[in-house]
Amino acid sequence: MRNKNTRCFSFLLACFLICSLGNTAQAADQKTEKGTGDTITKEVLFSSEDKKASKKEAFQETIKENGKTYRLKNVEYKQLDRSPVTIKKEISKEVKSDPIPEGQEYQPPETLEDGGVTYQLEKVDKKEQETGNAETQTVTGHTDFDRAVTRSDVPATKQVTVKNNRTGEDMTVSCDLKDVTAITNASWEDTHIDIVFESYDSQIFQWNGAMVTKDTQTPLAGYESQLLASVGADSSNYRVLRTYWTGEPYTDANGTVCRDARADAQRLVNYYRANYAAAVPLEGTKATIYTATYKGTEKITDDSQYVYTIKATGMYQVQDTNYVPFALAGIGIALLLLLTVLILMLLMKKKKEKEES
Repeated sequence: MRNKNTRCFSFLLACFLICSLGNTAQAADQKTEKGTGDTITKEVLFSSEDKKASKKEAFQETIKENGKTYRLKNVEYKQLDRSPVTIKKEISKEVKSDPIPEGQEYQPPETLEDGGVTYQLEKVDKKEQETGNAETQTVTGHTDFDRAVTRSDVPATKQVTVKNNRTGEDMTVSCDLKDVTAITNASWEDTHIDIVFESYDSQIFQWNGAMVTKDTQTPLAGYESQLLASVGADSSNYRVLRTYWTGEPYTDANGTVCRDARADAQRLVNYYRANYAAAVPLEGTKATIYTATYKGTEKITDDSQYVYTIKATGMYQVQDTNYVPFALAGIGIALLLLLTVLILMLLMKKKKEKEES
């Protein structure tokens, strides 16, 4: 009797297991069939300096379209383009000023343009230094004379005004006589002698005893030596070229009838130059040199780095919303486990009863 019950129980258990496994297999086959060929894709374009960059966060895990729910299956990436990276590089530039003399101000410009880069003034440093050592400035001057002179005939000093080589300002220096030199050969220089005739009678005029008629065109022709002697000159350094009337007869303040004439003459001239010189000591001067530091940003292309344009394609597969097969399969498994426990308990009870008997 006991064996018969056991065989019946085993048969029922086997049938139940077969039914449960059959339900589970049927549910798995339905899921595969519903998902086959039912997919959609989503694309995202992005840029990155990492050609293996991921963009999975741009895709939702599930989406709904046309009443269906799709679950993200995988994301594929494809590189479309690449271009060198343009980076910004901070650069600096120093500009030094010319020496600025003491007492003068200097302000560098706030901005500079160089090579397409705009620089902004960041700081200014200054350094004082000697711009010139002590030295001597030679000052010279001269005075020309139109006659022969010696050292004793000319002044021993001369005031000469020149520019100071160090400061650029005018200074007046007392120079000492150095020498007297002839600067040209003798030459004839134009001059003239004015003559006043007095009327001797209505037809004759006289000058220092020399008689001339009023109709003559060259008064005192032949009297050149007397004419030169009247002005303290002689034929050794003067010569008379011509004489002529310069006006008509007139009556002077004393009631004397007079007439003016002129003698064109030349004098022999020797030019002499008195040379003067002095040495003026100049002290070393101080000045300030300014160093302006500028900062700018330069854009350069780095051929070792690239920006990649990447297309990310997310592939979605439809999600099966019929959960009945899965629920039945779950219930079958639960019952199977329960039945297994009951069988074990029953077998243990049978074993115990057998031992007691």
